[in-house]
Amino acid sequence: MRDEETASIAVEASLTGHLVLSTLHTNSAPETVTRLLEIGLDPFSFSDSLICIVAQRLARRLCEECREIYRPDRQELAEIIAEYGEEQFAATGLVGNELVLARAVGCPSCGQTGYRGRLGIHEVLECTDSLRSLIKKRSETELIRRLAMDEGMTTLRQDGILKVFQGLTDIHEVRKVCLK
Repeated sequence: MRDEETASIAVEASLTGHLVLSTLHTNSAPETVTRLLEIGLDPFSFSDSLICIVAQRLARRLCEECREIYRPDRQELAEIIAEYGEEQFAATGLVGNELVLARAVGCPSCGQTGYRGRLGIHEVLECTDSLRSLIKKRSETELIRRLAMDEGMTTLRQDGILKVFQGLTDIHEVRKVCLK
């Protein structure tokens, strides 16, 4: 959706019972809310029509033939946990000193890149009553992000880091595709 007219038509369709799926280029799901308000959507109709917003990125998947499993040192682990959010990391139930990560190596199977294929990194912002209230007040992106995280949203970066912990990609790839 690039303009107010298109966005308004989508909202009207949604309010009359149609499921509307669309794309919009933003850096995160919360930014989508403020972007749509900035182009002129009525916050009351918009908030009533919204179910959820999904932000996504594609990251390179580590080659399963050659990826190297390793135990991160304290500094690397501390940096990754800080990026994830220490409080949120504690809630995952993962134990830092037991984590193993994987890194790209390179082999004939992946063309010496260390990566083969791609995987999705996602952020899902569910529209709750408290989010509707913020939309109606035209709240700033950061306030929307904080509320969503308080209500359990996993950010793009956090989802990417979870995939690092699963050995599917590495932290360099997540940092590359997920802006701060």
